[in-house]
Amino acid sequence: MRALVLTHAHIDHIGRLLWLFAAGFRGPIYCTQATAHLVPLMLEDGLKLQLNLNSAARGRILELITQYLRPVRYHEWVPVKDIGHGYFT
Repeated sequence: MRALVLTHAHIDHIGRLLWLFAAGFRGPIYCTQATAHLVPLMLEDGLKLQLNLNSAARGRILELITQYLRPVRYHEWVPVKDIGHGYFT
């Protein structure tokens, strides 16, 4: 897997990001600007409640994931390497 496209920030769509990064994924994550804003907030709850990580550990993980988010404006075509183009609505 070289890239991800997140359609929205519901936990059933973003919840596996933590495990993908733990397994070594380091590709771009394309999503709307709103989703990019919500992803760290949603994942922080999971890190705190499910994994019982302290604030510093949560911060490091969220910082790592956040650096791979590629926010895209609505109605924008984006070239995705090796895939073609994606249109965000």
